[in-house]
Amino acid sequence: MILGLGCGGIFLLGIIGALVFFMRVKSAAEEIMQSPEFNLPTGDTAGSPATGTLQAELRDLREFKGFGNSRAFVGEIHNTGTDAIGIPSAKVIFYDAAGTAVTSSSCMSIVRALPPGEKVPCSFTVPATTKSVSHKVEITPMRAFAAGQTAKLEVTDVTYTPKKQVYGMNEMKGKVTNQSDFEAKGVIVIVSLYDKAGKIVGATQTTVAGSNIPAGGSARFTATLMDVAGPADTWQVLSVGYRQ
Repeated sequence: MILGLGCGGIFLLGIIGALVFFMRVKSAAEEIMQSPEFNLPTGDTAGSPATGTLQAELRDLREFKGFGNSRAFVGEIHNTGTDAIGIPSAKVIFYDAAGTAVTSSSCMSIVRALPPGEKVPCSFTVPATTKSVSHKVEITPMRAFAAGQTAKLEVTDVTYTPKKQVYGMNEMKGKVTNQSDFEAKGVIVIVSLYDKAGKIVGATQTTVAGSNIPAGGSARFTATLMDVAGPADTWQVLSVGYRQ
């Protein structure tokens, strides 16, 4: 009886822990933006001509089963314009068979300046109870925020461990080294997982330990994903930080 209660308690804690993690992942980008370490500057755009066109597309958006039968989505935002865009984001609106909007969610990546021709991953979830037959993507890109000088960061010692249990995590670990001659502030790590066909299957973003990295210094990171759309064959890990 004691052993049974112990196992039940562990199982319940696992469910609670997974629920907490699920709610955090659902708004990972928003959480980083609201953290004290993430200082978003204001003002004019950084280094791009004001006459450049702002245009972006959300590509390869795919749906898969998320935690607790939630509907999980992952895709990539491409800068298809001629000017850098800031905090790339897309709004996805879902419709039922009658063409009525039933819910919407945002797909966002925390990058202050995404150059033309580049891409960043983003992911989101919607409740399993949401029934829809179609969706529409709305993107209103904004110019890149003035962010001072971008830090030169190197990502090394990367290891990926697929989850082994139902309530386990897909985990990416590594180290970021600041090769700049100034302190890199608000350093984030952006993880993209791809299948054998090169299609994105998972994405997340997180801050490095301590958030800031002094010149010549290093910091570790651990990025976790509850669920992915399929087995990851390759991955890309980017790190971004700024002088201010």
